[in-house]
Amino acid sequence: MQSTANIPSTSALPVTSTLPSTPSRKRVFPLPSSNHTENQPSINLDTPRKQKLRRIIETNKGVITSQRLMIKRLQSKTRRYKKINLELKHMLKNLENKRLITGDQAMSLENMNLTTQDLIGRYNLTL
Repeated sequence: MQSTANIPSTSALPVTSTLPSTPSRKRVFPLPSSNHTENQPSINLDTPRKQKLRRIIETNKGVITSQRLMIKRLQSKTRRYKKINLELKHMLKNLENKRLITGDQAMSLENMNLTTQDLIGRYNLTL
């Protein structure tokens, strides 16, 4: 048997490359130093045109938000009206099923401009 005591282990040897190392190509941009900004006087970079445009943008933002609220209000209003309309149609169908009104009468009630309270009052009287 051969002895392995004289052979150095490969894990203990440092790994060296025969190729020359290349420098990193990552570009580094220096941050502006605080000393540089302290030496310059503060200059208002907003020109009158930029100020006017910013003012217009701010007013338009207000208009947009108010219009969004108005749209939401109108959407909820139409949703409520659709719900009321379905309830009224259901009442008319129920009255037709109970044979309290005929189909022609139901058709004329659908085409009339009655308020919801009128129909609810008539519906409650028949129950």
